Amino acid sequence: MRRWFLIGITLIVLISLLGCEDMDAQKTMQPKKDEDISFQPYSDIEVPRIKELIQRKGFKQYVSEQPYILGYSYDGTYMALIVNEKKQEAFRIEIHHTGQNRIVATAYAPVPGSEISQDISAQEEQLQATQEAIDMGFQIKVQVEPERLVPNKKKKPKHSPWFLTALWDGSTYKLVGEDSLGNKWQLMEEIIDDNKAEFSTEVQLFSHPQFPKRQTAVAAVNDPETGLHPIVFTVNTDKWDKSWSDRELKKVLKKWLPSGDEKVVYRGRSGNGNPDSLLAVAGEEKSVKSGSNLLYRGKVQQFVLLSSEQKARIHGSEDGLFYREKPISPKSRQVESYGLLLIERNRNVQERFLIIDELDSSGEVIQTHEWVWNVEDKEFRLVGENT
Repeated sequence: MRRWFLIGITLIVLISLLGCEDMDAQKTMQPKKDEDISFQPYSDIEVPRIKELIQRKGFKQYVSEQPYILGYSYDGTYMALIVNEKKQEAFRIEIHHTGQNRIVATAYAPVPGSEISQDISAQEEQLQATQEAIDMGFQIKVQVEPERLVPNKKKKPKHSPWFLTALWDGSTYKLVGEDSLGNKWQLMEEIIDDNKAEFSTEVQLFSHPQFPKRQTAVAAVNDPETGLHPIVFTVNTDKWDKSWSDRELKKVLKKWLPSGDEKVVYRGRSGNGNPDSLLAVAGEEKSVKSGSNLLYRGKVQQFVLLSSEQKARIHGSEDGLFYREKPISPKSRQVESYGLLLIERNRNVQERFLIIDELDSSGEVIQTHEWVWNVEDKEFRLVGENT
């Protein structure tokens, strides 16, 4: 009798356990609610269409925190990304030229549920125009699979023998390259002048499948009022010039700024990682933190502006002011220092200006000279000179 009683109890326990497992299985098999489904980036085989992409659950939240890389053009010349434009109640699509490191076009798509999205005809018209620009204008058809580059940690990208490091110190973002011999290149620098803005915790790193050595790094700054602002830079590791490495550059600057306190204050961007121009100063008395359109402003004893071939295009010292190695002001003027102002009104069209004041011992301006960046020749030209 006792034996049958124990068997009966055991069966009841087993049935109860099986029932619980069955209920748990039913819970597991139940489809998730929409709010539980997060956006899965880069899960498409092909570049998704804008209309379908922006309607996916969680997409708006994703592009409010980091850019979504839409893809490359067939030849890798163009790259498109998407962020949430808070003030416009729209998604902003940026088209970047990878060889020139600048934005060449911007388009918008309405956020579902926004005021403009209520006008169906206007929404369809805008989406159609945006899609045509992406498909036919720039041929964004190549999907990407970004790697994650954690700030201040060195990483070796796929199919590359070189290393990249994204440096962030709380106010300045730098991208540094390094070869297997330990030679380093500072590739770009971006100063964040907004104390409220937050820098992205990760940098997205990717390349075109046919051009694996042409790496694109996308960081972002998140402003609480205006939203996400991408920082995009593409570098071709095959074209890194050893003469522009930090070690070799120091030797070049020593020739023009022998005091030993030289400081690189500006590097012009190009698509190969070597600057299209470089401004270095020595004997810096005071400077203003750069940011936005202001690239550099300071009072210095010496300076040199190098071309992409590392030739001294403009040089100022106690011996006078020189342009293309020819004096443009006599030494007899008793110039004690130089006031430098380098601005860029529009990065996308490379509208740069360099203004140099010759200053006397009391800080008064003796004479002012102005140079304008020539996009075609990739050099600064003195205003008023005969070309």
